[in-house]
Order: sequence, then C-alpha cells, then structure tokens
Amino acid sequence: MYIRKIKIIYILIFFISFLFFNCSKDTTGPSDGGGPQIGWAVGGVDDGYGLILHTTDGGDTWTRQGDSTAMANIEFGGVFALDSLTAWVVGGGFQSGAIFKTTDGGNTWIDQTQKGKIDVELFDIDALDINTAWVVGGEGKTLFTTDAGNTWTVKETGIDSALLSSVVAFDAQNIWICGGSSVGHAWGVILRSTDGGDSWTSQGDTALLNLYTIIAISAVNQNCAWAVGSGNTIIHTTDGGFNWVVQIPESQTPADANGVCALNENRAWVVMDHDRIFLTEDGGQSWTQQPCPVTGYYILRVCALNKNLAWATGHEFSYPFGGCIIHTKDGGQSWQTQGIFDAGISGISFVNAYR
Repeated sequence: MYIRKIKIIYILIFFISFLFFNCSKDTTGPSDGGGPQIGWAVGGVDDGYGLILHTTDGGDTWTRQGDSTAMANIEFGGVFALDSLTAWVVGGGFQSGAIFKTTDGGNTWIDQTQKGKIDVELFDIDALDINTAWVVGGEGKTLFTTDAGNTWTVKETGIDSALLSSVVAFDAQNIWICGGSSVGHAWGVILRSTDGGDSWTSQGDTALLNLYTIIAISAVNQNCAWAVGSGNTIIHTTDGGFNWVVQIPESQTPADANGVCALNENRAWVVMDHDRIFLTEDGGQSWTQQPCPVTGYYILRVCALNKNLAWATGHEFSYPFGGCIIHTKDGGQSWQTQGIFDAGISGISFVNAYR
C-alpha cells in the first residue's frame, strides 16, 4: 500500500510538472505585453535638435535622449525598438537624411548616416534583428543593412519621384513599402519585393492610387496587410497584395489616415487627422471610432503590444504645432494623454510591439 501511494504521488508530481513546463511559456512577446514596457518616440526639432523620447515604464514617464550637436536641426520621423538596449531612429531635413542607432538603451547614439550617400529625408525603418534593417525615404530611396547599420546598400525601386513613408519586412527577402506624392496631383504606390529588394512589383488598384497617397502599411503575415492614406483611405489584402479591398469607415470629415497597426487577421487600429482613432475587430468589415483625449491634432502613428495596450502619436495642426503621446490600457475604450511636447511627435515603437 505504501509503495502504491509513493507511485501515485510520483505520477501526480510528474503530471503537474509536465503541465507547468508545457503551459508556462515566455509571455513577453507582442501578444501578451508582459515584462517591462520599453519604447521610444521621435519627432521634430525642439530646442535646436531632433526629439527622441524614451520610456521604461509604458509611457508613464518619458525622458529625452540624443545629442544636441550631432542631431542639430534634424527632424526624426521613424523609429524601431529592437530590444531594451537597441533602437534605430531615422529622419533628416532638406536634401539630407539621418540614421542613428543606440546599443545601450539610448545613453549614446551612433551616427550611421553615410555622408554624401543619403541625400534625402528618411521616414521609416523596420528591423528584423540586430544586423538586418530596412529604411525608406524621399525620391524612392530604399536602404538595406546586414551588418548592424555600419553600411547601407541602396535598393533601387524604379520610382524616384515617390516619397516612401512606410516599410514592413518579414525577412531579408519579403518586404512591403508604400508612399506616393501629395504635391500637386496626389498619387500613391505600394511595392512588394520577394527577393530582398532586387526587384519590386507594383500592387493596388490603379484608379485608387491615381487619386490618393498611401502613407503607412502594417502586415500580420505575408498575406494579410492593411495600408492607409489620404482621403480616409483604408485598403486591405488577404492574398499577399494581389488584391486590395477598399475599407473606408463612415466619416463626415475628409481626412488622411496616417497610421495603422494590425494585430491579427481581424483586429487593427487606424489613426487619422482631426483626432480620430478607429478599430476593427472583424477584418475591416466594420470600423468603430474610439474616443481621443486630445483635440486639434493629426494623429500620426500607432503601435500595440496586444489587444489592450496601444500607443499613438500626434502633431498639432495649428500654432504652437506641438506633439502628443496617447495610450490605452483597455483596447481603446478609453485613451489617456501621456505627454504634451513642444514639437510634433511622429514615430513610436515599443519592444516586441505590433506596428
């Protein structure tokens, strides 16, 4: 009897241990938001140099970083937070681009701009790992690194007149980029590469792209993505971009859709001019407008750790042209202001976040 009890106890211990080690997994990824919520946000020139903000507590506090000399008169537009120590920011000015990287949590920023090679402003960056990243900017400029940013290779897109404003990469081979022009006659472009940027295929409805600029793109996987742009444009693909379906939420005010963050095939956030935030939970068949805690802003970018935790940035559309960061903890049922700043805030990125 005693031996039988011992065997039963051992079996129970083994079973409980099996459940524990197989059911308790790393939950610090995007789907969970566990662990420290570390992020960076970037924006325009404040006090003579580009604005870089850093948080280690989910945005309860934001600390300014950067070098006032090296970053003088640089406006930052894009940021990617790879881990708690590593992040890239990109930006620039008239006929000049800028790339900076930190590997120590933002205490120091390394200037990776290749003087004379990057002669246009840069707007967005997406990194796959500590070595591999993509950057896009003006005049159809696409840059690629495989050595942690020590060198950047230009990948020709064939559309030199396009301002490329957003990039998303799944691996070194598969990339989406988008942009267009809002000067004069507006038009848009979506490009897809499956060979590491050696060639690009134009996607999207020609009639739509002849009217509207595509500002941002977010992808769940190699098949499912949303892109947004001027004229309340929201378009969605589920077949890798062969077909894009128009999904425009009901709205009485014409505006630009500036940012999008897709969490899965059903759920995505879109942010727009005039303080507007929209959420879909059914793949874009319907969009629900959510309350925005600020007024008088272009809401520019949005990123999320999970269905509850998300952040968005804004830029005032009138004097004094300041910026804001807003945050939700309940899936957008309510949004709170985390900070008001003297310069507009554009890019935002959290470690392990959807973007």
